[in-house]
Amino acid sequence: MAVLAARCFSCASAKPPLALHGEWVPRSPLNATCGDVPANDSVLVVNVADEEGAVVADAKVYVAAYRSGSVVSQITDSSGTAEVKVAGDRPYAITVVIPGFEPESEALFLRGGCRGSSHVTLRVGRFVPESP
Repeated sequence: MAVLAARCFSCASAKPPLALHGEWVPRSPLNATCGDVPANDSVLVVNVADEEGAVVADAKVYVAAYRSGSVVSQITDSSGTAEVKVAGDRPYAITVVIPGFEPESEALFLRGGCRGSSHVTLRVGRFVPESP
């Protein structure tokens, strides 16, 4: 099981959320701006690339709320970006999947009224030959 990392968009006043399925490792978001999103909402921009830095289009990005279990999904565009609007002030599990790559997950705390971004790097999946 992968260790999940938590990021707090606007960390100065947010409370650390409970662990989802792993250890929380707080770190700063790639960027966060507040005030341009309605106070009860958050926008998460997920940028997906492979280990060599090439963008990954058509990856499925799942954003699951910790307590309610509600899931929102979005497909990355040709630039490897998916923008997901969710309710703010709660922890989420972010999972990115696409055939040929290992799924990647992380945990984020999204503060209401903020827009933040996350960069997810996918590793090439294991090749399993078919039996003759």
